[in-house]
Amino acid sequence: MGAFPMQPGQQKGSAGDVPDVSNLDNGSITCNKGRVITNTSGSAVLHALASTVTGVYGVSLEKCTSGTSEGPASTLLAIARADRNTIFVSKVVVSGAVTTDLSSLTIGDQYGLITVSGQDYVDFDDTSQVLVQIVKIDDELNVVWFVFIESTLQDA
Repeated sequence: MGAFPMQPGQQKGSAGDVPDVSNLDNGSITCNKGRVITNTSGSAVLHALASTVTGVYGVSLEKCTSGTSEGPASTLLAIARADRNTIFVSKVVVSGAVTTDLSSLTIGDQYGLITVSGQDYVDFDDTSQVLVQIVKIDDELNVVWFVFIESTLQDA
């Protein structure tokens, strides 16, 4: 199976709710779909992940190359906002590689994130610079469902 980009999975609450989507100026950013983004004065910037545990604005919903997004507005990057109600889904990395063995994970565990081959993933090895909390484990698809920890979120 190829890369599975981090993405919004569902909203807490009633069925049919959709994630809050925002657009930021993409400046000269280059990123794949599924990268964690920080809002810097209205422009999308890749989040530093393990270097900081604050400033999570959301997750990119499209690829962007040198400031040109694939979406309908080529100068804007569509982002699924990280908030208390959005549950995201991602693969998990152990020792630098995407894993299919999720048996060591527990609902409620908190982890950091890591970038591997241009994609952001939950990092099983990082329990100190935590950004996310696991809310569901899917052993069939080998993915975890998580929320960003509230203290890591960037204000709108």
